[in-house]
Amino acid sequence: MAQKQSKSFFASAINNLLGFLEKVVNRFTNNVLGKKLGFGGTVHQNAPAPGSKTKALQSSTFDPVTFNQDITKHVNDKGLDTFFPSDSPFLKTVINRATTLAEKGDSALAGPEYLPGLTQLSLYQHIFFCGLTHTAKDNSGSMKKGARIDSMIDIIGRLTDITTRLIPDNEGVEIRFLNSGPKEQALYKKYSTITTAMDAGNMLTEADYGGVTRLGTVLRAEVLKPYIYDVLETGSGRLKRPLLISIITDGCPYGEGTDELYKAIIECKTKLKGKGIDEQVVKFQISQIGDDEAANAFLGRLANDPGIKDYIYVTTGRLDEEFNKLYENDDGLEIWFHKILMGPVLQQP
Repeated sequence: MAQKQSKSFFASAINNLLGFLEKVVNRFTNNVLGKKLGFGGTVHQNAPAPGSKTKALQSSTFDPVTFNQDITKHVNDKGLDTFFPSDSPFLKTVINRATTLAEKGDSALAGPEYLPGLTQLSLYQHIFFCGLTHTAKDNSGSMKKGARIDSMIDIIGRLTDITTRLIPDNEGVEIRFLNSGPKEQALYKKYSTITTAMDAGNMLTEADYGGVTRLGTVLRAEVLKPYIYDVLETGSGRLKRPLLISIITDGCPYGEGTDELYKAIIECKTKLKGKGIDEQVVKFQISQIGDDEAANAFLGRLANDPGIKDYIYVTTGRLDEEFNKLYENDDGLEIWFHKILMGPVLQQP
């Protein structure tokens, strides 16, 4: 009985996301993610995968015992038990806090259609790699770089709040900057563990913005090397948690080859496989702020490139544009950010 309930609870959450993914899956990919999930052609809301006996959007009454079983089964099925064994204090905290959230019911993400996804997201170490540059050009004459900075601070603050909601108090997210001068290097030490939206906002407010858009070069130096390569080569030899690296930028590559980001991601996947590690334990996502046409075109090329599109999830549209539309709707924002973050988690090559 527990197994049947487990399938229903997680299947209802994933099926409820599919309608949204028709919009969120990058508009350039012809519904690639939908096809990877077993769909051909257009993704239709509430439609189960061909041959599936699961009924979409079944209502699920929350039961803490069943939920615990669901999460444990998910961890084992996905091979995440190497990170989270049955006695993992981290996993125990996540499950307990998810249970408390469900019982209180005071959050838009407390319902059965979102809570399994929120729990999955909490298993990842989130790294926000962000920056605004001198090279991006806004088409709207009234829009200033300061507005993009404000939007990015608000957006990353919200993302931090969601991704830290269920994890232990001593854990948090990481923020790294596209243009990291001495000031930003000092901020990395000052904000070594970002556990709240306020921490994220303070760090982002204190940083400087500008410079060129060396996405691949700086990603490799500031994120991949310290958080993955150094750990595998000179540290414990194993990653502490799976990683979700979210790139947020307003420009396209400048100051490096246009394929440098491509090469950095492929290099990361190759190194993981060389160590016998499932390449899916590191996920990549890239999103745009601002309406720079060159940045938009670059994201389109990433989404369509057969050599990279399965390894990086390209968010459709502009984060700041949708954020401004939903700004007064807290529940709507929570649900939208949840589904944005779930995009790369659900993506499979």
